[in-house]
Amino acid sequence: MPTGVTLDLLQFVGGPKDGVLIRMTTATPASSLQALDPVVSYIGRAGVLGAFQLKNASGGTVWVAGHVRNGGFVSTRPDLDACGPIAHWGGGPSECPVDG
Repeated sequence: MPTGVTLDLLQFVGGPKDGVLIRMTTATPASSLQALDPVVSYIGRAGVLGAFQLKNASGGTVWVAGHVRNGGFVSTRPDLDACGPIAHWGGGPSECPVDG
């Protein structure tokens, strides 16, 4: 787990490759999102289906993503759109802000 990220929930659904639910909290959302890239990449390459949620220290959702058979989904807080570990197309900031 990246520095500054607390694991709140790790739940396996079915067998080891059937699914995993991960919920995390951080006080530094921008840098934490950037640090999640290796975690999300590994789970995707391993073929594990899952859903991920990153919350800020106040409990608000910063980022949510999922890997499902033949697809996936991602939603990022608009001001942190350029920070997430999953690339997608569309508007939003071109650079990740520095955590304050």
